[in-house]
Amino acid sequence: MDDLIDIKYNGARERLDKYLSDKFFRFSREDVKKAIAAGKITVNDETKKPSYRLSKNDKIVGRIGFVKTVSEPLAEKINLNIIFEDDEVVVIDKAVGMVVHPSDNNESGTLVNALLNKYPQIKLAVSSAGDKAIKSQRPGIVHRLDKETSGVMIIAKTKDSFLYLSKKFKNREVSKKYLALCFGWPKEDKGEINSFLARHNSDRKKMSEVDEDKGKLAISKYKVVNTYKDEKGEKYSLIEFDIRTGRTHQIRVHAKSLGVPILGDKKYFTKLSKIASKENKIERQLLHSKELTIQISTSKTPKIFIAETPKNFLESIDKFLAVK
Repeated sequence: MDDLIDIKYNGARERLDKYLSDKFFRFSREDVKKAIAAGKITVNDETKKPSYRLSKNDKIVGRIGFVKTVSEPLAEKINLNIIFEDDEVVVIDKAVGMVVHPSDNNESGTLVNALLNKYPQIKLAVSSAGDKAIKSQRPGIVHRLDKETSGVMIIAKTKDSFLYLSKKFKNREVSKKYLALCFGWPKEDKGEINSFLARHNSDRKKMSEVDEDKGKLAISKYKVVNTYKDEKGEKYSLIEFDIRTGRTHQIRVHAKSLGVPILGDKKYFTKLSKIASKENKIERQLLHSKELTIQISTSKTPKIFIAETPKNFLESIDKFLAVK
């Protein structure tokens, strides 16, 4: 059984692994090291080495368990919908249901498995820093989409491209636009949401809005594209989100905070949105990465990559009556 960690450190420069093994004594120091190496534990939302020296007010979160050894992902023949590629990058339209990289629960069938089959050299597209075990699971990956989110993703083919793209994302020199089919109408047709996100206190697989000193800034602009009603008069809206940061579950959290949770979302929902999703037989979150604008190293100006809206997304819209 795992032990959950949510600690604000108040000690004096102890090693991360020693501090945790002393505090959670039923686990050995080796267990703690494996958990840190597997990315199960973060300090201030960043992965660290076991030898990291803690500072006062460092936020340590995650879980310690009997972690199995991480093996390098295998190449698998899986079809990819390629939008664009050159010697440095490949841009794909990620399918609904595809996990981006391997994890304890998904060791195969991921985007990384498919990439390793088509581009074997991609295993070198990682940075020099960071944990080797974690990097081996995520070659070429500079940003991610949730399993049930479809649409545009850009992947680095080489180490130089990985470093270049990572810097672009870190410096917010990327435009990312999404479409979401939501339950309800927002009060305003357009606006901007600024909040701070962190892991949920009781459910580490969820994010929540927190005070500034406890989370990371998340910025989303939105505008209503269309509004709808169903036969019972329930309201729905198609909303475009233009995100300026790329926090985990950012759009899903912000949509709910607007009072318009995304249909089919099984984590961020209300009682009524859950009922509406069930009645309309919507089984996956209707969120689609429609457009990515970024300057790649082989172009002089930014390039715009577009992924067409999936058929099942459009079919869900067709169930409702458009309201002008």
